[in-house]
Amino acid sequence: MKQEVVQSVDRALSILEAIGEGKNNLLEISKYLGLNKSTVHRLLHTLIYKGYVVQKDDSKYHLSSMLLNLSQKVVKDLDIIEISKPYLRELNDLSEEVVHLVMFERDEAVYIDKMEAKSNIRMYSYIGKRIPLYSSAVGKAYLAFSDHDSRQRYLETIDHIEPFTDFTLSKEGLVSELGDISKRGYAIDMEENELGVICVAAPIYDHRGQILYAISVSTPKFRLDDDKLKAYGQAVVQATNKISQVLGYL
Repeated sequence: MKQEVVQSVDRALSILEAIGEGKNNLLEISKYLGLNKSTVHRLLHTLIYKGYVVQKDDSKYHLSSMLLNLSQKVVKDLDIIEISKPYLRELNDLSEEVVHLVMFERDEAVYIDKMEAKSNIRMYSYIGKRIPLYSSAVGKAYLAFSDHDSRQRYLETIDHIEPFTDFTLSKEGLVSELGDISKRGYAIDMEENELGVICVAAPIYDHRGQILYAISVSTPKFRLDDDKLKAYGQAVVQATNKISQVLGYL
């Protein structure tokens, strides 16, 4: 049955997403969404009234802490965070690098937990950030170990891949690598999403054998060698296997 979409609600949510993507003034938002400025202006005032958007002294629009409060309530309800916490901590202690837990939603990976590296170097990642499947280790792990139909459906949506770095794979390169990942047991992002950063990741299975989550270890390239890369990959697989067992996957 065709879903009914309320236009004003759809547009208001699109405005929130546009601001989240860094479109902070009326003209940018209007162009980004292809909407009339008067329409965007009216909806922005409603979002400000409801407390989801704020307009600061620079006249630019920003998301308010109201959304952070809502997102924290969503994250709080996810048992996977508490279940995974000890295993993330083990990986963090072993590698002394950044460890992420992601969930998969709308053909993207969303960070839902993070443990920082022991060094002073910080990655540009935060809870709630969304990243593409094709350029991330977690995303490639999801694609490599998903069922054939899900993988093909996704691949059909990315005729044109937007590169994030010079190392982002083409569609053909991505398809070729997925086979290697399934044999290896974990995925590797070789500076494909962020220059100078290498990640390894493996998927988490639920009791139905579906992949809803994944874990990654991310490290600056200069701190990594082949032995460490292999060790991190094996450690991530061990952690995700244990979490999958807790979730009822046999």
